[in-house]
Amino acid sequence: MASKKYNEQELARLLSWCTMVVDYMSRVAPDGQVMFDQYREVIRLTAGKRDMRGMRVAKSELGNWLREMGPEHCARFDSEFNAKSKEGSHVLEEMNSEVTDILKRGVIQTDEEYQVLSGWMDHVASEPDMRSADIELADRLLAKYGTKIH
Repeated sequence: MASKKYNEQELARLLSWCTMVVDYMSRVAPDGQVMFDQYREVIRLTAGKRDMRGMRVAKSELGNWLREMGPEHCARFDSEFNAKSKEGSHVLEEMNSEVTDILKRGVIQTDEEYQVLSGWMDHVASEPDMRSADIELADRLLAKYGTKIH
């Protein structure tokens, strides 16, 4: 019985988080409204079926989209979500961790990593407290991966 209660709580958390991400993205990127409306419906149907795996996949995909938008949007979403929920959101922390992993590894392995690192660069390259070595490394990795995909 405790397992079923836990699953219901997790489902509610996933539904809340996913819905808030889609709402946030539709506000900051209104040109994607049709797609966001479709994604809302997918989330609603998936949650209605109690499909935990599907909800986790949705959360993962939405988190990736948000991280690709860059650290500014991650931080803004985290702040909005944390103000409305006891659960807490850590998209910016996850993005920074992913960027750190890419820089330590010294190679971009996927298109998703390219998008995340590119979004990070768009927002942090001009910040005075950023380590120039990290920015230079990220720039080299993006250029190297960019030649592979073009």
